[in-house]
Amino acid sequence: MKLQNNSRGLITNISATYCKQNSRFLVRAVLVLLAAILLPPADSPAQTVRIRRNSPVRMEPDIRREPYRYAPELYSDQQNLIITLINLPGANTPRSVWTVSYKVYFLSEAAHDRAVKNVVAGESNPRATDFPEKLLLAGGRFRKTSLNTLSKRTHVSAAIPLKSEVPDKERTKFSYIMTDYTVSVTDAVLRKTIQRSGILMERPFDMEGGRVVPRKTLYANFFVTPQGDFYFSQLPQSTAVALWQ
Repeated sequence: MKLQNNSRGLITNISATYCKQNSRFLVRAVLVLLAAILLPPADSPAQTVRIRRNSPVRMEPDIRREPYRYAPELYSDQQNLIITLINLPGANTPRSVWTVSYKVYFLSEAAHDRAVKNVVAGESNPRATDFPEKLLLAGGRFRKTSLNTLSKRTHVSAAIPLKSEVPDKERTKFSYIMTDYTVSVTDAVLRKTIQRSGILMERPFDMEGGRVVPRKTLYANFFVTPQGDFYFSQLPQSTAVALWQ
């Protein structure tokens, strides 16, 4: 990745300079270089970055970019969307309420590329409306007032059609599946209502054991801290829980 290559190039330059000055600096530079090699890069699949209110989000693994590669084998027939409110301080209080509305879209690689040309430079929080050529796959809304267990704070939208809805010529590897969400959480303990909206973007494929396979599940996880901070993630639920604890 670019970040990793730049870091190693800088380390190499430092090593060369220090070698000329003093052998002590050489030892130090070698140790730094070993750390750069042995430690996983910042954008490896096992790592996360902190953006949008410090929320852990999925980092794409180092997959060779193949623009507009036709790959219908990477499109599953259906998708499941699992939406979970992982934590809420007032979950055991009857007056707490969780409301979500969502839409799932397919966004072709070409439509994405055309849209980003019109996004304002530096824009860090795009909306679904920024992508006018998206294809609606499913949508829904739910409201939950019984939130005292994780299962009650989980909503599953199953069997969302994908492959049959996508025109054959648009089934390229690096297209997107977009989840557009609006969340409202009223916490009776915090005595406040938190409202957020945004989009989550996934490729049609997933990684399993180093292999590229058709994606079958989309995740949208939300988390409210005891201080009232709001987090979100598109990681699988178990991974998101581990990161937030």
